[in-house]
Amino acid sequence: MGKTLISGSWDMTVKVWDVNSGTVAHSIYGPEINGDAIDLYEDGDMFVTGSHRSKEALQIWSLSYGKLVETVEWDLEKPGDSSQILGTQFEKGGNRFIAACGSGRNEARIFDRTGNAYAFSCGVVDLPSACSSIDLAPTQKLLAVGCCDGICRLFERVEKSEETKPNEARMS
Repeated sequence: MGKTLISGSWDMTVKVWDVNSGTVAHSIYGPEINGDAIDLYEDGDMFVTGSHRSKEALQIWSLSYGKLVETVEWDLEKPGDSSQILGTQFEKGGNRFIAACGSGRNEARIFDRTGNAYAFSCGVVDLPSACSSIDLAPTQKLLAVGCCDGICRLFERVEKSEETKPNEARMS
């Protein structure tokens, strides 16, 4: 396939478009995409999706195989909570980090690939409104979060220190 574009929607399909012909090459059923919750990794094969559901909300897919590769655990505060993921993105220049944001707790999170799976690294919660888009700087130190109140907030990722416990890293 030549140049590829992917799109997703609430109908739980991801469409893989052949840009040269302007047609849908194939569809993948599964993620319920809202907002900016889809990102194609620069190698052109993997993509990440965010969905509106309480389980399996953040997922990694193979474009060439059209199959789910990994579900990234998005822990919810309380049983029955729901977090609508509205924005996802792979880091630029690699696939070690994924950034994702959404409603529910009005939050943004960074996930780090440790071993064979992505795990929560750090995040910010309880922003004044839902987070609808996200961008991780090439250095992975800065995170821009666009919120539904019309404000774009910038956070600096703070590295875990020997004094912090696992999953206690914060954005300041």
